[in-house]
Amino acid sequence: MNVGSVALVGGRVRTLDAAGRVAEAVLIEHGRITAIGASQEVRERTPRGVPVIDLAGRTALPGLIDAHTHLELSALADHFWVPVRFLPVDQMLARIADAVARAEPGAWIIGQGTFDQVLPTRTQLDAVAPANPVVVRESMHLQSVNTLALTLACIDRRFVAPVGMRVRRDASGDPTGVIEEGFDLFPVPWPEREPLAGALAATAADGWVRHGVTTIHELPASTRSMRAWQGLDATDALPCRMVVNPILEPGHQAIVEAIESFARLGFATGFGPDWLRLGALKLFLDGVGDAALYHEQLRGPACGWGLQCFIYNELVDILARCRDAGIQVWMHAIGDAAQSQALDAIEEVNLACGPSDHRTRIEHAGLFVDDWSELDRWRAAGAVPVPTAAFMHGERDDRTSTLPAGARVYPYRTLIEAGLKPPGNSDTAGTQPFATNPWHGIASMVLRENRNGAKLSPEETVDVATATRTYTEFGAHAGFDEARTGSLEVGKFGDVAMFVHDPFALDVRALPELEADMTIVGGRIVHGED
Repeated sequence: MNVGSVALVGGRVRTLDAAGRVAEAVLIEHGRITAIGASQEVRERTPRGVPVIDLAGRTALPGLIDAHTHLELSALADHFWVPVRFLPVDQMLARIADAVARAEPGAWIIGQGTFDQVLPTRTQLDAVAPANPVVVRESMHLQSVNTLALTLACIDRRFVAPVGMRVRRDASGDPTGVIEEGFDLFPVPWPEREPLAGALAATAADGWVRHGVTTIHELPASTRSMRAWQGLDATDALPCRMVVNPILEPGHQAIVEAIESFARLGFATGFGPDWLRLGALKLFLDGVGDAALYHEQLRGPACGWGLQCFIYNELVDILARCRDAGIQVWMHAIGDAAQSQALDAIEEVNLACGPSDHRTRIEHAGLFVDDWSELDRWRAAGAVPVPTAAFMHGERDDRTSTLPAGARVYPYRTLIEAGLKPPGNSDTAGTQPFATNPWHGIASMVLRENRNGAKLSPEETVDVATATRTYTEFGAHAGFDEARTGSLEVGKFGDVAMFVHDPFALDVRALPELEADMTIVGGRIVHGED
């Protein structure tokens, strides 16, 4: 099931192994690599009946790994919601009004925007959608909604937001319609399993696989998608390998209610078949923007703090339970106080449980660094910092000039030179669809520019080969998968991304549009044809 055999000859096979070997050919049998070397050697070893593809000078790389994304939410944005990204408010309202005109009264309208986009107000949304509940998502972290959506969610002046969410209010105490970290408050209907499965497969294929991605680390937003992924795997319809990383309450789209019951199931990280496996448990320690938790905020009134989902002792308990159960943990931590909480908790659990190769991840650590001693602590604690290069696209033009002395943003060069392995990832939930192409992130690590061409800590640039390691070697390491993926070596999965032109020799500015000529997963061609 889900495996194949194929020989690739006559090309440039960049193995990205420890020696950086470049070969001409690779043989994949029953899903695994059995030979790498000269074309003649591989031809002679290829069993009768196994297809032989002449690369004709094309370049083969290890299949790329997206180590953190929200594919389900991207699929909803692509197939079920209204795209309003990058539009001014008047055009957003016109597009929502058009959706309302085509919808039944009472049907939910969800608009998908992007980071730092100005959103319509509650009053503006009421004017174009008086009979339909509307939610406009800047991202999964911030929404603007109309009055009917508030009513259906039972959000009024007496409403008390759950842990990890915040409802903004006006001076009189009434909800303004702006919600932080609270999309789950709204009873938005989810697609049925079959149409959802089709959207998941199509989005994975178009957004990821056609660019050479062969493994996706997904944060599922519903149990319905978990069943959809299982159905796709059972029918050999998965377009690539999926590693699912469920979220613990409280948090966005949490499907794990309690750590005690989850740990008692006995499913450790890595459980499942080769194409659909259990990864980590994801926790949210804070939010984004005003909801991120910073030390500076803690000097002021509590109403001005970022959101905090777990107290320290509770976090230590969760990490210890997961350590004992063999479950990897990811922690979302944007603010410096949240990152301190995460690292302190890892260090305390290390003392209690003893040394182990736990690879606890701090998602978003490394977006900004001003205390360089933290790198030594991350390495010593066994933590994995996970910045997202694609976020450079939306940074402000003056970002570098506002940094404290000695601080840098997205310091990939320094992280890697310090021995850390930040995995490449898109971390998109429909907000940045271009980020699903890993070559966009790779180009960002090299060019260090935002969407307007403003430079971002340019001294932290790396070359294309090093940037690609974040989506291969480092992505495999972050998921305990280095024995099976991340390089082309005998015994590893036959996951290959093939390109007409060598990405390492292309103009870096051409990389964000790069598409694989062929993508192979486990010896099966899942994109392109010879």
